[in-house]
Amino acid sequence: MKSRLMILGALVAVLGGLGGMQLPGDEPPLAEREKALKTYQAGNYKESYEMYRALALDPKQNKVQAGSDLNMAFYSLINLGRNDEVDELLETAAKTHEKNWQMLQATAQLYLQAEHYGYVVAGKFYRGDRRGGGKFVQSFVRDRVRALQLMVQAMPLLDAENDQRAKSDFHFSLSNVLLANQGWSEAWRLQYMTNMAELPD
Repeated sequence: MKSRLMILGALVAVLGGLGGMQLPGDEPPLAEREKALKTYQAGNYKESYEMYRALALDPKQNKVQAGSDLNMAFYSLINLGRNDEVDELLETAAKTHEKNWQMLQATAQLYLQAEHYGYVVAGKFYRGDRRGGGKFVQSFVRDRVRALQLMVQAMPLLDAENDQRAKSDFHFSLSNVLLANQGWSEAWRLQYMTNMAELPD
């Protein structure tokens, strides 16, 4: 009995040591994410945005973790009131990780969580509230189509995915994008054909 406890204790010690190691599939090290999280929790959103943006846009980033880092960068921007920078962040992430279906899925979901309105000034769209006026526009339909484009782009990449639970979650996420603002009393809208080739004005 005593020898079994000693073996168990040794295993716990070894596993505990492994928990603090940097593993090949988790670069950059956990310490950077922990620092970024503490910065966010302290309300220092400008600094946390810069840290999470760097993590999310790292092309060597852990494929699964990248989406979580993008989420934190997104919410840092929202807390800063810099909604007009959301599109640039999301599009840069999608381009940087165009072969990462997890990141494409995360980007699509964030398009549905963004402010769905803004102002057009000199032909350029600025998401969210804006001083100085401009032409007020709604962007939900455009955001939904962009989210669908990203999900469709991600679908062929799932062929190489062995995690069946992750695949299942992806398709549930796809269904939510399809049903966004189209469910319940608005379900009849699903009869409309969505043009995936171009974004609506």
